[in-house]
Amino acid sequence: MRAIRGRLLTFLRAPRGSGDAQCYRYIEDGIVLVKDGRIEAVGPVAEMTARAPAGTPLEHHAGALIVPGFIDPHIHYPQTQVIASYGAQLLEWLEKYTFVEEQKFADRRIPRATPNSFSTSWRVTAPPQRSPIAPPIRLRRKRCLLLRRSGKPA
Repeated sequence: MRAIRGRLLTFLRAPRGSGDAQCYRYIEDGIVLVKDGRIEAVGPVAEMTARAPAGTPLEHHAGALIVPGFIDPHIHYPQTQVIASYGAQLLEWLEKYTFVEEQKFADRRIPRATPNSFSTSWRVTAPPQRSPIAPPIRLRRKRCLLLRRSGKPA
């Protein structure tokens, strides 16, 4: 068993509108107990500390927000400049913004010149995926923190 400590956010149901505070549970200082790769229990530090066997390893992520696992979280690197661009329908958005932006990445100079969240922030929480059009892109790894499923830095 292992314990992961930090700020916890879990979702109980779909929200019924903005401001629906009953659809989630937030614990300012909590622990997730994990046994054999599965979540055993979630709760406030005092409750989970009492429940964990003596000697359980604790990973303390002070200030970090711990949320349920998402399946395949990623971001498309060539699309970072067109995120939230207006498009009434998916195909319109793809044709008008996305494909146009991705085609620029066929020029190997563009990825290096494009300002983006990967080069300006110090953390990456969703692994980037490249476009089939774009050449492979190397991120400045010293400024990024990519977590494997194990929760350890990649």
